[in-house]
Amino acid sequence: MIVTHEIIAFLENPDFKKRVLDPSGELDHFRDGFCGDCPVKKQAFDKATDILRAMNEQFREDMPESDSVDRMLKKILSAR
Repeated sequence: MIVTHEIIAFLENPDFKKRVLDPSGELDHFRDGFCGDCPVKKQAFDKATDILRAMNEQFREDMPESDSVDRMLKKILSAR
């Protein structure tokens, strides 16, 4: 059974976020070292990884391209 507070703890951990969003091939090593032999922690780690990746993907899909942002900013500034 996955414990919600463990998932939240992973999602709030800056090292966790860095390794998930900018993987250098050591995510499995990080997971094994962080969770040890605890299957509940490994499940929480995996679930938090899935959540973080899904959130990141959704953010990228919803974020306009940088040139669109520049055009919007110019419009806003020129309206003053």
